[in-house]
Amino acid sequence: MANTDIDEEQAKVQIGVCEVELVEAECDGIQTRDAEPTLRIARSFLKAGDFEKAFLFAVRARRMAVESRLNKDAPLSRAKR
Repeated sequence: MANTDIDEEQAKVQIGVCEVELVEAECDGIQTRDAEPTLRIARSFLKAGDFEKAFLFAVRARRMAVESRLNKDAPLSRAKR
């Protein structure tokens, strides 16, 4: 079984990568409001010392930002029209 312990440095790096992704998306004119609360939660877990949860929430926020970028040019589905 692989070691899954996340340390503080790994959590900080993932939060930093997410912050860059959000800034890049905003520069491209893409709304990132959905990802921002999740990133705030990641920062809260980092401050609390729960590095694994901080890392996972940062990954989730980053994924949300990436999906926003991918969906920017996607056509609306029938349900969204």
